[in-house]
Amino acid sequence: MKSYQKAGIEGLKPRWKGGNHRKLSIEKRLECEQRIQQMTPEQALSGRTEQALEGFWSVETVAAAVERWYGIRYLSRESYRVLLMEAGLSFQQPEGIYRSRPSDAVIADFEANAEKK
Repeated sequence: MKSYQKAGIEGLKPRWKGGNHRKLSIEKRLECEQRIQQMTPEQALSGRTEQALEGFWSVETVAAAVERWYGIRYLSRESYRVLLMEAGLSFQQPEGIYRSRPSDAVIADFEANAEKK
């Protein structure tokens, strides 16, 4: 609101400069996609197991591989997610597990007792 009051319509335009996605040329992005498709994280990172988590590509493993292969680092994690999607891989969040939730047996006992009443 303040920027509109100070500069009018010009004050509402985003000041984002962009360019993060252009750190890799189109050819290098295609090459990167192929590498991600054809290699495991262990292969790409030469067995550096602290980064090659369980053999699955993640934002962290893609970031390490891109830095190793091309010597660049993106500012945003979203850029690595886009690389994963462009390589045809899905990005999955770990499943949330509620530690305070009672076991299935406890729930079944509760439901059985509730039905009796």
